[in-house]
Amino acid sequence: MLIHIIIAVWSENISIDARLRTSNPPLCKQPRLVTRKHKCVLVLYCKEEEEEEINKILHLRLIRKLCEVEIVHIDPENAPNAYIAMARAHHHAAVRAKTCG
Repeated sequence: MLIHIIIAVWSENISIDARLRTSNPPLCKQPRLVTRKHKCVLVLYCKEEEEEEINKILHLRLIRKLCEVEIVHIDPENAPNAYIAMARAHHHAAVRAKTCG
């Protein structure tokens, strides 16, 4: 089974590192439980200018050893509010996951 784990990580109020750790406890705390049985793809939606910061996160480097990580750029300021931006990111991810089967 292929599992897509989708997280919108852009933020003005909380560090991206903290957002990633609190949004993704299965891979951060017990990664083998998730990746031993299933192939996983972690898809992170972020602002283009945040990608460099994201790639410096230590536990993301560890996660990359266990599963594929994709970074998709999104412009949340282009949406009427943060909820619509997040909904667009998750809709995009669902369409991509469905395409992969």
